[in-house]
Amino acid sequence: ASLFAELLPALRPGVPGVYDLLGDSYRVIAFVLVYCAVFHQAARGPYRDLYLAQQQAAASEARVQALLESSTDWYWEQDAQFRFTLIQGWGAPVSGLPHGMYIGKTRWDLPIDNLSVQEWQAHRAALEAHLPFQDLLVRIADRNGDLRWVNVSGKPRFDQDGRFQGYYGVGRDITRIKDG
Repeated sequence: ASLFAELLPALRPGVPGVYDLLGDSYRVIAFVLVYCAVFHQAARGPYRDLYLAQQQAAASEARVQALLESSTDWYWEQDAQFRFTLIQGWGAPVSGLPHGMYIGKTRWDLPIDNLSVQEWQAHRAALEAHLPFQDLLVRIADRNGDLRWVNVSGKPRFDQDGRFQGYYGVGRDITRIKDG
């Protein structure tokens, strides 16, 4: 007969042979099993909450992405040197260039033709001072050479220690409104 068949009668509840069979190991095994059950129950709640929070954040991000894709707006981010690091949404890129043509470039690296030297200097000074900006109106040519009007707004980003991380904001193609 197998060892399992010999041990099975001794492992039934109420059979005095369990302690004799396992000795002090019985207490250790019982302690480990109880500890694992208690720890599992205690740890389960916070991890479940974290999992639910992650699921809610993912759903929220999906809603924002769907909203951006269904509008003429787009979302952008820049690093601390004002280079584009992310562009998402319909209008990105409004000029018809691939997204990669914007990534790593600053706004003043783009073919924007309506701002004077003084307007660029004022915009850059506001960025260097880490100030929010609204309704920066720029004109840029699309891939067909047609001029597009874009309204851009942004806010500075800071980490938890207050260090400047860059900007994030939105842009909107307002050509139809501007050209009336």
